[in-house]
Parts: sequence; structure tokens; C-alpha cells
Amino acid sequence: MRQLIVAHWLEVGPDPAEREQAALVESRLVYTDRLAVGPYHQILCLLRIFAATKSFFVFLCALRGKPISSASSRGVDVCFERSNHQPIVPFYPRALPPLLRLLIVASLLPTLAVLNGHEHEPITHSFDNEQASSSVRLHLAITDDSTDAPLAARVSLILDGEVFVPNWVNEQGIRFTSIHKRSGNTFTAVYARGTGTLAIDLPAGAKQITATATRGFEYIPATGTAIVVSNETTLELSLKRWANLEKDGWIAVDEHVHFDRLDPADDARWLTMMEADGLSGAHFMVLKGGMTPGVWARQFDYGAAGRAKDGKRSITPGQEYRDSAQGHINLLGIGKVIEPYSTGGMGWPAIVENYPPLHNVLAKARS
Repeated sequence: MRQLIVAHWLEVGPDPAEREQAALVESRLVYTDRLAVGPYHQILCLLRIFAATKSFFVFLCALRGKPISSASSRGVDVCFERSNHQPIVPFYPRALPPLLRLLIVASLLPTLAVLNGHEHEPITHSFDNEQASSSVRLHLAITDDSTDAPLAARVSLILDGEVFVPNWVNEQGIRFTSIHKRSGNTFTAVYARGTGTLAIDLPAGAKQITATATRGFEYIPATGTAIVVSNETTLELSLKRWANLEKDGWIAVDEHVHFDRLDPADDARWLTMMEADGLSGAHFMVLKGGMTPGVWARQFDYGAAGRAKDGKRSITPGQEYRDSAQGHINLLGIGKVIEPYSTGGMGWPAIVENYPPLHNVLAKARS
């Protein structure tokens, strides 16, 4: 095996010595001896250079067939062989056939859309509540067994013997869908806010509905069944608390949550859902790779500016820093993100080396 090093210049002055010192040998491409240095490696160079520079001009150069070095002062100049750092092949995208250039560019577009398109729109979840599709309604009241006060809770439904997910709930509820981009899976949960009777849209022809309400681990779940008559039915569920660990000085916290939190206005919903799940705190952590190649589970801010609370519950932004050899660590309550998010080839753009050590990352987080 041999290693091919792709070097690119920073924006520095014209002095050759300064340029040489500024050359970053930061992206390694591994190839076998039986593969000659030629178009195959030029393709790999293009893909890796694009990942390393994250510059849109590479896209334009590949499309137009111009030398990268003439398009920007941050252009990629040459590939080096690691053994003696001698030039192997000057790299210009115009050396590739036009059709191949277009195919390479097209292959990068989905990743670009994911990386650049969700800074303002969440990709991990949806709070969408569709229009009511019928006039059939379930009116569900959930209360505390000891006080009869309304309680926030999570609701599961069985309609005529089948698991049922409603398309619409009224303002007393939240319809939340978790989205996993890589697998294409989704999961929708329904919550009662604890502010009044929850109305749930049922399909026309519904006959029997069973509802189960839960509120974390300190309440016993409650289940009830009702028959739909004249397009509506009513259920009342009472949740009984069997434990109160907060009185003994304990609180329930989920310290590993991966959801985009881009709009502070959504925090009220997150806090209500936490209450319904019996949580006093949650740590929302940004990361890179896994569900999607780039950075996801973004937070609108970090440190004190990124926190949210309602008097009883709190949300704290943080980061999951990952390395393919050293493992994953959770950085709770950090004031800012620790770059480069992940190492050891995880995520996109990939940092191939298993560096820095996690000790250094933790020290930087504490500082």
C-alpha cells in the first residue's frame, strides 16, 4: 500500500517559503501499487479536495473544466507521494472527460443539499399537524389521580385493533415526528399538553378506540377503550404516581438527545414533551456523521444563550465528539462547539487521522 497526499495552499503571500510552510498535507488517499496514477486517482483527488476545502469554486471548476489553481488563491496545486513528497501528478479537473466531470458533480449534489440546506430547516423531526380529514373526534382528558388536575402525557392509540397515528390533534396536543434520514424511518408520537381536553381526528367509519397515557417512569400507565357513536367519543384517563424521586433529591435527565434545535420558539414544545415523558432535563447534542454525512442536530446557540427552561425543566445544548478508534464522548454544557466534530474518517468532510486524542478534546471543552 502507498499513500497519496493532497496538499492545498492557504491564502498567503507570494513568498515561496511562506507558501511552502502554509501547505497543508491534511487529506490522505490510500491506493494499491497495481493502480497506476492516472484518471482514477484524479477522480479521488477531486472528491477528497472538495471535502477538504469545502469551497464552492471547486464545483464550478469541475463543471467548467478550468484549472483549480487559476480560480482562487485557495486552489489545489499538486498531489504528492508521501514517501518523498515529490510531485506525482499536477491535478486539473479539465484533465477529466466532460461527462465524467458532470457525473462527479452530480454525485456531490445530495451531500451538498444536506450539508447546506438544513441550517434553517430541521432534518431530524417535524411538528407538522395536518388538516383534519373527517368530523370524527376522540376527546381525551388526562388527569392526576390524586388532584384531578390536567397532566401532560404521551398518548398511544389502537383503532379497531390496529396501531393508529392521527394526522391532526387540536391545540391541546403536540404531534411530533422523529425522522432518520439514512434509514428512511419515521416515528410519530402524540402528546397531551396538560392544558385541557385533547381532541384527536379519527378516520370516517372508526368504531372502537383504545388510548394509553404514560408519563415517564414514576406514573403507572392508564388505558381506556371507548366506542365511537355519532362521530365522536370521550375518554378520561387518570394517572397514578407511584414514586417521587425528586423529593429524595433525584431528577430524571436524558443526556443524549440528537434533534435539530434551530428556533428558540420551539423550546416551549420541547419542554412540554419532556414534562410528558417525566424528564427534568435534556442535553441536545450536535454531531457529525451517522444519520446524515454532515453536521446535524444543530443548536441555535451554545452556553447560556442556548439554554432553555420553564422553572421545572431545562434544555442544555452540547456536543457528541466521535472518533472511530477512541470512541464517542458527550460534552455537556459546552460554551462552543469543539472542532472538527469527529475524526477517524467519521462524517463528511472526513478527517482521516484519529487525532486529536480525546484527552485533548476534553481539556479544551473544560477550558
